[in-house]
Amino acid sequence: MTNERKAFFGPEGLTMTSANHVANIAKEYYESFEAKLRATSFVEEHIQIIGSVEPTLAKKGTPDIIENAKAYIEEIANAKSLIAFLREALKEKDRLLHEARNYVSQEYAESRQPERKPYLTREQVIASWTTGEQEKYLSLETLAAVIGNFIHPDKPLSLARTRLHRAMQESISAELKGRDTIVRSLSACRSEEEVEKLFFDLQKWHRSVEAELNGLKHKIDVALREDEARVDAEWNLAYQEWAAKQQKLWGEIVDHRRAEQKRIEGLKIVIPTRLRSTYEKIMAK
Repeated sequence: MTNERKAFFGPEGLTMTSANHVANIAKEYYESFEAKLRATSFVEEHIQIIGSVEPTLAKKGTPDIIENAKAYIEEIANAKSLIAFLREALKEKDRLLHEARNYVSQEYAESRQPERKPYLTREQVIASWTTGEQEKYLSLETLAAVIGNFIHPDKPLSLARTRLHRAMQESISAELKGRDTIVRSLSACRSEEEVEKLFFDLQKWHRSVEAELNGLKHKIDVALREDEARVDAEWNLAYQEWAAKQQKLWGEIVDHRRAEQKRIEGLKIVIPTRLRSTYEKIMAK
């Protein structure tokens, strides 16, 4: 507790309810003196009805204000000072209770949920291989792509096979334009058997390269899955440890809040020595 708080509170004194009650009584107390000051007058007014013997006093002066004004002002100031002190003490106690109810330890507030490490990428797995392994993978990938770009549908060899088959079926064609009629004759420069052998040989080669490449890709997939499993396991363990610690810290926070609220609620507002005579005078009324 800071020095300022100690100035307000102690083991003996007023409860919050009593402090409010005293403040209300003090207000009534000083208002009576304010009324006397407001009524200050050094003139008496008399009225007399024609025919009457003696004039009647209509407004009374307050000549004794000269002797009492200073005392009245002091009473008002002291009562208002007492009220101000009590109101400030009540406000401080409310602040302390609010602070206690919302207390969170620095360790709890600064604790951050563990972050999951990033998974390995395919590029990172490949980069972890030896230079020879990387070269082999890239060569197989390139070779498979080059073969595929030659033998796949709508690629050069596939289109050439189709044209060869068509040429064997329609070796002669004509575009009839009278004297400008064009006759086209098609002939194979290599036998169908040779072309088909090339096609199937290349297909077989492509499958062989793809199989070897897929083996390396599988190796990459296995490494990726193993890394994901490892990262997930590490994160789950870290998260469980973090959550358990947070739960323990939260339990400590709850205990601290309860104890602090109970302690603050038990604090009494101590009337300062300078205002004690005013307090006793007000409470004696």
